[in-house]
Amino acid sequence: MKRLFAFITVVAGMLLSGCAATAPTTQSTVTAFHVWQSDVKDKSFTFERTKEQEQSLEYQSYERFVEDALLLQSFTEKTANTPAHFKVAFDYDVQKSTRVIMQPREFADPFWYMYPRRRYYDPFGYDTWQPIQIDVYDRQLKLKITDTTLNKAVYEVTVNNVGRTPDLVRIMPYLVQSAFRNFPGPSGVPQQVILEVDERY
Repeated sequence: MKRLFAFITVVAGMLLSGCAATAPTTQSTVTAFHVWQSDVKDKSFTFERTKEQEQSLEYQSYERFVEDALLLQSFTEKTANTPAHFKVAFDYDVQKSTRVIMQPREFADPFWYMYPRRRYYDPFGYDTWQPIQIDVYDRQLKLKITDTTLNKAVYEVTVNNVGRTPDLVRIMPYLVQSAFRNFPGPSGVPQQVILEVDERY
């Protein structure tokens, strides 16, 4: 009896572990162009803002994400007595678009009293899928770092992310993280960056 109980316990544990939900992720396409010098010693920075951005509370909230990401890359905030070596500017946008996806057809099951609705499966592949249109949102972050001593851009990155909602508040931290993933990274080579998220976005 004890052996049977132990066996059942092990099997139950395996089933539970197999059914555990995986953490949701977000995938972004990141493309950076840069002429970054790895031996830069002065990495002080300041933000370059438009008049609209200076008055935007939403922008100020996102600016803190960018600031944290820069500090993690060993950048330093400009002090009051010295000019910053770099200027950082960024902007963001959301555009609605339509995608066509394929999904299984549903059919009326003659055994409806046992299975009220279930997906139709045809082993011969006859007309089992149908195209449907869905609304998606293309969410984009663009960021530029300018060397003030040379007065030219040294790092430009674009992050593109597609999702089902236009909400930038939840996705912006991950767009910023993606922009600085493997900084500065290869120049002119699109990369797919996958990050785990805390909750569905």
